[in-house]
Amino acid sequence: MPAILPVFSARWGTQRPMRITNGILCMTRRNSAPAAIRNSITVYCKEFLARCRRENKPFYFMVNSHDPHRPYHIGGKPIKGAKEPSKTYKPDEVAVPGFVCDLPGVRQELSCYLNSVRRLDDTFGKTLQALKESGFEENTLVMFLSDNGIAIPFAKCNAYLASTRTPWIVRWPQMVKAGAVDKAHFISGIDFFPTVLEAVGLGIPRGLDGSSFLGLLKGEKQSGRDVVFTQIDMKAGGDAVPMRCVQDKRFGYIFNPWADGRFWYRNNNEGLTMKAMVEAAPTNKFAAQRVKMFRYRAAEEFYDLRNDPDCLNNLIDSAEQRSEIKKMQGRLHNWMKQSGDPLVCAFENRNWPEKLKAALIDIYGDNYTKPAKRQPNAAKTRKKKKNERKKRG
Repeated sequence: MPAILPVFSARWGTQRPMRITNGILCMTRRNSAPAAIRNSITVYCKEFLARCRRENKPFYFMVNSHDPHRPYHIGGKPIKGAKEPSKTYKPDEVAVPGFVCDLPGVRQELSCYLNSVRRLDDTFGKTLQALKESGFEENTLVMFLSDNGIAIPFAKCNAYLASTRTPWIVRWPQMVKAGAVDKAHFISGIDFFPTVLEAVGLGIPRGLDGSSFLGLLKGEKQSGRDVVFTQIDMKAGGDAVPMRCVQDKRFGYIFNPWADGRFWYRNNNEGLTMKAMVEAAPTNKFAAQRVKMFRYRAAEEFYDLRNDPDCLNNLIDSAEQRSEIKKMQGRLHNWMKQSGDPLVCAFENRNWPEKLKAALIDIYGDNYTKPAKRQPNAAKTRKKKKNERKKRG
């Protein structure tokens, strides 16, 4: 039975106690802040692995890092108690993604993001070093993965390719061929649990959304992995902004039932990137287009991911792609019905605005109606009133 060492790139939390489940020693370590992260991770890894050695038990050890969540690391100015990464980046070293504008403010934020990513890489390196020193290296399945794309517009908290195409790196000596890359199959985060269960020889519960891809790790082929479905329902603050997406190797189709031309979308991942694009919009056509698309979207989006991975050209009205659009709509509809998605009624009424809106109200209630009434300057107005009250007080 292999030991399991999954490493996620970003999570909030605190240390969880060790426990024994089905004879497997389990522990989750979460860092609530990047303070002294590399040293603390090393200590906890060594302590846990030493206990596994003493008790002669297989283990499951999850290591989660705050990086690269905000606040991103500013080179030479670590927050209290934090460590400087092994390398920091300058704005001119950044490769700006094509779905946002190449602006000084964007480069500045992305350089700080890369600093945090580098510190995460440092942390992961320390984890693997502790594993090697423990003597478990050759009998441990290691997985490194992330839950979403970078926290800038059109990535995190969305359903674009940049939102959900995330790293999933596996190391399993004698089982997984080093350097191998699988470009033929789609896997999803919901497949993690059943894959780990099968890897350690435990039974997989019935009714899971995901399925094991252990066979893929062994170099085998699996059917039914030609597409992946992704979704969002509500943001962290509770606003209902449901999105449904289906992607295959070539195309991506997204359904945004709230996008009616008036709903003003926002999220808490906009940062300096969105600020820079908003400021540039009056004189920069591309920035203006990006800002408008981010705020208002389209109820349906369809992209040729092979030729347009940044999802800049919405082909939903393309006569040439009509058959592909219908095929992807059909696949999404079937999946929604099979998975019991409450949004299926909204999807079926997507061409009838009143019925669509009624479905959203029925499903989400105030979580939909309140943000739907929000005006673009509402946040600024609330902040202004709050400051005025402080002055009067």
